[in-house]
Amino acid sequence: MAGRIRCLCVSVFKKGIQLFVIIISLVVFPAATSTASFLMETFTENSFFRAIVTAYSSSPDETEGDPLITASGATVRKGIVACSRDYPFGTRFLIDGEVYECLDRLAPHYDDRIDIWMPSKEEALEHGKKELLIKVVAVEESKSEG
Repeated sequence: MAGRIRCLCVSVFKKGIQLFVIIISLVVFPAATSTASFLMETFTENSFFRAIVTAYSSSPDETEGDPLITASGATVRKGIVACSRDYPFGTRFLIDGEVYECLDRLAPHYDDRIDIWMPSKEEALEHGKKELLIKVVAVEESKSEG
């Protein structure tokens, strides 16, 4: 009996330590909130998260396949972002006062960011890399992964 109680206490203690480490990392390392948000996989309309926001263009060296067609099959246009596979195509985000729609995908190792499509490589480079607060405006229930 004492062995079971000890085992249970150790298990609860380990879970508490894990939770403590997550909370401390979010407070001490705010940039980690973007990764933590993506890992939680609970995205609802009107939720907020921090993420690295970059930009890309339709340069052949920045894409796979046809550089003018997104992963969803849509033709590139202003207002498109590439986002994590955690978000269905059609999900809309408010970023820096503008609404963008997720119609493209990131390479899996960049799933902790959002990439805004720009008409030229120069504009994409000018945008740079920023850590921003993002609002989920609308989450599509299901759009096929093209």
